[in-house]
Amino acid sequence: PGTPMDTRIRLARPPAWTVFLSVVLLTLAACDDQPADPPPAKAPDASSASVGVRDDARAVIALQVTELQPQPFSVSIQAPDTVRADQDATALVGPIVEGRIREVLVGMGDRVARGQVLAWLDSVAAGEAKAAHFRSRAALDVAEARLQRMQLLSTSKIVATKDLKDAEAGLATARADADAADDALRLMGFTDDDVARSSDDREPAARVPLLSPIDGEVVERGAVVGAWAAPPDALFTIMDLQRVWVDAEVYEKDLGALRPGQPVTV
Repeated sequence: PGTPMDTRIRLARPPAWTVFLSVVLLTLAACDDQPADPPPAKAPDASSASVGVRDDARAVIALQVTELQPQPFSVSIQAPDTVRADQDATALVGPIVEGRIREVLVGMGDRVARGQVLAWLDSVAAGEAKAAHFRSRAALDVAEARLQRMQLLSTSKIVATKDLKDAEAGLATARADADAADDALRLMGFTDDDVARSSDDREPAARVPLLSPIDGEVVERGAVVGAWAAPPDALFTIMDLQRVWVDAEVYEKDLGALRPGQPVTV
């Protein structure tokens, strides 16, 4: 044998891509060993028609079971409004003729009745109307007496038929004049009793009453003693406040909730 020799074995070095692949495979294997996510919990059945509760639990919580039924409900709507008087129950009182206010009998807030005297006026026109009334009544008395005389004479054939007809025509004219004089006094505010009394009164009075045409309350008063009043002055405003109008401004979106006859609180 010769001189000993060093024996060396040279191992081949694996390529780099082989090492990388091994690391990737080990990583995937470790991931496969982890436990999977738990399954989601099962949702309760929403279609279940009943829920069970023990009798002792019902007693503790005082549970009451009732069947669902449709129930009425109300909707409250608030709206700004304006309260005004009924125009059919409102009256303006003023003089028919010119005159000076002599006396005022009512004040603001007073309750008045239909036909009640609110004030008195002194008017020259009223004096003239009463004087015409007296003249018409006197002429009517004369015409009636003349007709009666003509009828008596006609029965005795003392007067002609023409004279009798003239007496009848004169009476008709006198009655028309008397009725016109009565209507003139009523138009000024005199009642039938006033007109009847004026026939017996030989001193014509120039006073004119202002009467309330309706039952109600005095809400406005413009009459002052000594002031001059003439048409179309409104000296009093009378309203029947037992019935009033309420004008409400309702939004368009709320109109669907309104019905005729619904109760309203003002």
